[in-house]
Amino acid sequence: METNRFIYWKEEDANRTWKPIPDTPQARAQALKQGAMFFTWCALSEPHKGNGGPEPHRWGDFPLDFDSKEDPKKALTDLRQLCLVIMPELYSIDPYAIRYFASGSKGFHAEIPAELFGAKNGDPFLPIIYKRLAAEWREHFNLFTLDLSLYNMKQGKMFRLPNVRRQNGRYKVPLTMDEVRNLSIQELTELTKQPREIEPVDVDLAESTDLGPVYRDARARVYKDLQEKPEPVKLTDSEKAQLSKNLPPCIGYILKELPAKSAKINFNRLTMVLVTYFQFAGIDEQTAWSNAEGFFRRYPYSESYDTPQKRASHWRTEWNYLQNNGTYTFNCAFVKSLGLPGNAFDCRKCIGKKEDTIALSPLTPEQTSISQFVRTEPPETEYLIEDILPKRIVGAIIGMGGVSKSYFEITLGIGLATGKPVLKHFKPVSPVKVLALFGEDPDTEIHRRLYFTVNHTFPDLEPEAQALLIENLHLKSVMGQIGPLMQLDQGNPARSRYFEWLHKTIEAHKGLDVLILDPKSRFYGLDENSNDHATQWVACLEELSREFGLTILFSHHVNKASGGALLQSSARGGSALVDACRWVANLRTMDEQTAKRYDLEDFRAYVEFDVSKSNYAPQLPGTIYFRRGEHGVLVPVNLEFHRLRDMADELCSILAESQKSGITLTKRELLSQSAGKEVRERLKDRFGKANRNELSTVIEYAMKEGLLTSQTLSGSTNSRGILWVER
Repeated sequence: METNRFIYWKEEDANRTWKPIPDTPQARAQALKQGAMFFTWCALSEPHKGNGGPEPHRWGDFPLDFDSKEDPKKALTDLRQLCLVIMPELYSIDPYAIRYFASGSKGFHAEIPAELFGAKNGDPFLPIIYKRLAAEWREHFNLFTLDLSLYNMKQGKMFRLPNVRRQNGRYKVPLTMDEVRNLSIQELTELTKQPREIEPVDVDLAESTDLGPVYRDARARVYKDLQEKPEPVKLTDSEKAQLSKNLPPCIGYILKELPAKSAKINFNRLTMVLVTYFQFAGIDEQTAWSNAEGFFRRYPYSESYDTPQKRASHWRTEWNYLQNNGTYTFNCAFVKSLGLPGNAFDCRKCIGKKEDTIALSPLTPEQTSISQFVRTEPPETEYLIEDILPKRIVGAIIGMGGVSKSYFEITLGIGLATGKPVLKHFKPVSPVKVLALFGEDPDTEIHRRLYFTVNHTFPDLEPEAQALLIENLHLKSVMGQIGPLMQLDQGNPARSRYFEWLHKTIEAHKGLDVLILDPKSRFYGLDENSNDHATQWVACLEELSREFGLTILFSHHVNKASGGALLQSSARGGSALVDACRWVANLRTMDEQTAKRYDLEDFRAYVEFDVSKSNYAPQLPGTIYFRRGEHGVLVPVNLEFHRLRDMADELCSILAESQKSGITLTKRELLSQSAGKEVRERLKDRFGKANRNELSTVIEYAMKEGLLTSQTLSGSTNSRGILWVER
């Protein structure tokens, strides 16, 4: 027995009501007499009730709408590509079986008979099955004029009727396949000036052995997604607004932590969560991609989408598929069903729930499995500064007061914001957004330090780089305005209201990558000598780092006993502070012993830098030196090279004196034998102790520069290769 079917019709006016009618020739003809301009392309087993009950059954051919208001020729190109090339070549579809139309406006329509898919019997979710296919074709074949808004559930979507006059005076008219293939865009547009009929083509509408399986695979994926979709959590309007305003902790966790594949987690599900959240929040695709790009670039646990290009393509496909798809919306229950670790959720911050309503999920064997660790190659360490400063860590910059820590931080911030190397050794991977908060210096001093540092570091900064600097680097004095991030509550460390202030400040700086706090003492608030308190304070920074994907650096003073040595143990207070940090750098003013080594008189004008702890990056090959220049600006200096050059000059001067006296030395004699002891002692008096390897390097440098040569002197019994000064 034939099942009853219903469609909707409406007039041209966008505000006219949709009217359900039986899907019969008689009812359609009557609707045309009453002014119908549109019918829904999809028929329903009953008019849609919208009461949350079971979905009605749906039938319909596959509609295609190619639109390009700016250039209808692009729409024609995409129509030809899909229907005249891809369908015949990939799916063995006779292009004569497809019905074609010029819309009379900005594009073209087509209808692929459902029989060719094996979809004649329809499906309750037919629109989103079709949309799944259309979204994949759009992305994979670059069919960017293919409009995906046609594939709606509920009552369906209106499709304009042929040979009914539009408000612009033109008509949607049928076209033959040969007209689509051969006529120009101008000739096809000309046909829309009046109604027309074409002769129907007698073609075989049997299911395609190539297209049928594609349809069934899309249907299976749609049903799989629907089965995995839990009952949604009901949110109030205010909770929805809060959810849209601030990035939820669960979304931040997915973006930053890249959850590994498990029984409940896979790349497809994570992509669906991210896309539906950004669409729920009303964020446009470009902005959403800027937030999600890192996830899709780095995600290592998908075998099917094993390159950044494939993952980015999947994002675009899902974005188009899920947009305006009422069946799939962001759902807290679905996110929770993934079984992410408990620290991925803080619903109290997200939508204002009371803390006692939060249930932390225990870790499951699937979540703790090492399967993916064994089977897949791990992602490479990501750096802010090449081979020096990793991303998303909490680190410390340790030094005495007045050693130029804030100058170093500002200079580093300039490099990070512009993506340009600074201080010779610090090479940013790419430009990033930086926020530095200063608790001891006023804005006037920060202004002065930034101005002179920028002008010295980049005296001819090009406009593009200056624009990056202004956009990405944010500095502010908070001296006397905020208090510590933590406080003691009945003897226990607890977050203070200033932690919430900092949290909101970070949220306000969208896309922030680096946070600098100067100094730690102004943001601490606990017992500095307590290891437990120090660990808790670093943990509160780690919470911010994890939630926002930040690298957080704080400056801190040294203890008196250390004398400012370039060691992690130099940090003042409990040792747990640097134990908890993943990266520790030290700055100190040069001491007399080091100054003697480099033959420097004004040694207090020099600053030494070293990384004393780095869990995720290689150790520096040696200490880095800066000189305090005009206005206190740090200037990189290569003291090792200066020492090498000066020692070579001094060595040649001493050897030249010896040559005049008829005394010559071989390299071996100079390095280790008694004949060269006087030369070695004279070098030591000026440059401090130099070992054999360093002295050998000095000789090699002098020979490379042409200051020294090796000459052979023949004697009565043997020959000697002496060092000879060429000046």
